[in-house]
Amino acid sequence: MHYQVTFKMIILGIFLLAWSASNTSGAEIVTTDDYGQKIVTKEHIVKTAGNAIFLIFEGWVIIGHEVRSFLPCSHNKELWLLGNSPALEKVMKAYEKARFAKMPYTPIFMTLAGKIVDPPSDGFGADYEEAFLATRLLQVFPQGNCKDELIYLDTPLPGECVTSPLRIRGYARGKWFFEGDFPVILNDSDGKVIAKGYATAKDEWMTDKIVPFESEIEFKMPNSGGRGVLRLKKDNPTDLPEHDNQLEIEIHFVCKDSIGADPWQKITFDVSKLDESGLYGSPGGKTGAVL
Repeated sequence: MHYQVTFKMIILGIFLLAWSASNTSGAEIVTTDDYGQKIVTKEHIVKTAGNAIFLIFEGWVIIGHEVRSFLPCSHNKELWLLGNSPALEKVMKAYEKARFAKMPYTPIFMTLAGKIVDPPSDGFGADYEEAFLATRLLQVFPQGNCKDELIYLDTPLPGECVTSPLRIRGYARGKWFFEGDFPVILNDSDGKVIAKGYATAKDEWMTDKIVPFESEIEFKMPNSGGRGVLRLKKDNPTDLPEHDNQLEIEIHFVCKDSIGADPWQKITFDVSKLDESGLYGSPGGKTGAVL
């Protein structure tokens, strides 16, 4: 059941309808990832009654000491989040709430409305080629990623702390599998493979629809540092590079905040439980959010 992405689309649709006195049109921006696979990003162009033009972007937000960046899916370089952005305070509060029990500088997937502008002439933002003026925070989606129409995770989420055995659960389209599974690889901070395994479809995989999957891999704690990368590779029986694809997320090893957490806890969204700031607080310290 592809409930998260469907819910995301509904919220964006509601926002676009609710933004009265404005005209909207759709645009598709096609980019490629590190493996040559096309990423088609649907971005809504919003023209307000005052003829101001804004775009709605999906991408990664990182906020921390000397860092305040936004990396849209349609870009390959981070944008500086301007300090005079009307939505900056809400973005920062939502980031801290969504990052709860995760490591600093964890990327959080958000949907923002705004426009790309020139960077500031001084300060930390001057090191960026472009900046982003955020006018609205539309959604915080911890499970999201730039390929979430193909695959996304319920657990672990980006920036989470993991221990062995690492339990993995998520959803992928049937074409991500072959013979009902696909490879899962865990790398340490030096890029060394410390564990391999397979994620197995929990439903019929010969379909174009979204299919739930699960996996469990064991590993020894690395000595190279606290960071690692979990890679979920599209199974490619042809070995042709044009059919390669994978999702990568950053994780951390042995963090005290993760001890005792339930790695199989399912994240759901219930609009009746949104708090005053628009964030959904789910049990166990994990949060989804829609604004």
